[in-house]
Amino acid sequence: MEDAALLGIGLIAIVFYLAIIILLIAAQWKIYSKANQPGWASLIPIYNIIVLLQIVGKPGGGFYYYVFLE
Repeated sequence: MEDAALLGIGLIAIVFYLAIIILLIAAQWKIYSKANQPGWASLIPIYNIIVLLQIVGKPGGGFYYYVFLE
Protein backbone atom coordinates (compact mmCIF):
# COMPACT_ATOMS: atom_id res chain seq x y z
CA MET A 1 0.00 0.00 0.00
CA GLU A 2 2.89 2.40 0.62
CA ASP A 3 4.13 2.05 -2.95
CA ALA A 4 0.74 2.98 -4.35
CA ALA A 5 0.51 6.03 -2.11
CA LEU A 6 3.98 7.20 -3.12
CA LEU A 7 3.15 6.63 -6.77
CA GLY A 8 -0.02 8.72 -6.40
CA ILE A 9 1.84 11.54 -4.67
CA GLY A 10 4.54 11.44 -7.36
CA LEU A 11 2.00 11.61 -10.17
CA ILE A 12 0.22 14.54 -8.53
CA ALA A 13 3.55 16.34 -8.17
CA ILE A 14 4.41 15.75 -11.83
CA VAL A 15 1.02 17.03 -13.00
CA PHE A 16 1.36 20.11 -10.76
CA TYR A 17 4.88 20.77 -12.06
CA LEU A 18 3.77 20.46 -15.70
CA ALA A 19 0.84 22.81 -15.06
CA ILE A 20 3.22 25.45 -13.69
CA ILE A 21 5.57 25.04 -16.67
CA ILE A 22 2.67 25.42 -19.14
CA LEU A 23 1.46 28.52 -17.27
CA LEU A 24 4.92 30.11 -17.44
CA ILE A 25 5.28 29.35 -21.15
CA ALA A 26 1.83 30.82 -21.87
CA ALA A 27 2.64 33.96 -19.86
CA GLN A 28 5.94 34.52 -21.64
CA TRP A 29 4.28 33.87 -25.03
CA LYS A 30 1.67 36.53 -24.17
CA ILE A 31 4.39 39.04 -23.21
CA TYR A 32 6.15 38.52 -26.54
CA SER A 33 2.90 38.77 -28.49
CA LYS A 34 1.92 42.05 -26.81
CA ALA A 35 5.34 43.46 -27.70
CA ASN A 36 4.77 42.62 -31.40
CA GLN A 37 7.35 39.84 -31.31
CA PRO A 38 6.72 36.27 -32.44
CA GLY A 39 5.45 34.13 -29.57
CA TRP A 40 7.57 31.15 -30.60
CA ALA A 41 10.65 33.24 -29.79
CA SER A 42 9.94 32.64 -26.11
CA LEU A 43 10.63 28.92 -26.61
CA ILE A 44 14.16 29.20 -28.05
CA PRO A 45 16.64 29.26 -25.12
CA ILE A 46 19.20 31.94 -26.08
CA TYR A 47 17.14 33.77 -28.68
CA ASN A 48 14.42 34.51 -26.12
CA ILE A 49 16.88 36.48 -23.96
CA ILE A 50 18.00 38.54 -26.96
CA VAL A 51 14.40 39.30 -27.96
CA LEU A 52 13.46 40.10 -24.36
CA LEU A 53 16.35 42.59 -24.16
CA GLN A 54 15.03 44.22 -27.35
CA ILE A 55 11.55 44.41 -25.81
CA VAL A 56 12.81 46.24 -22.72
CA GLY A 57 14.95 48.56 -24.83
CA LYS A 58 18.41 47.28 -24.00
CA PRO A 59 20.98 46.84 -26.79
CA GLY A 60 21.53 43.38 -28.26
CA GLY A 61 25.05 43.37 -26.88
CA GLY A 62 23.49 43.38 -23.45
CA PHE A 63 23.06 39.64 -23.90
CA TYR A 64 26.78 39.10 -23.45
CA TYR A 65 26.72 41.24 -20.31
CA TYR A 66 23.77 39.23 -19.04
CA VAL A 67 25.45 35.88 -19.67
CA PHE A 68 29.06 36.52 -18.76
CA LEU A 69 29.00 39.21 -16.09
CA GLU A 70 25.83 38.52 -14.13
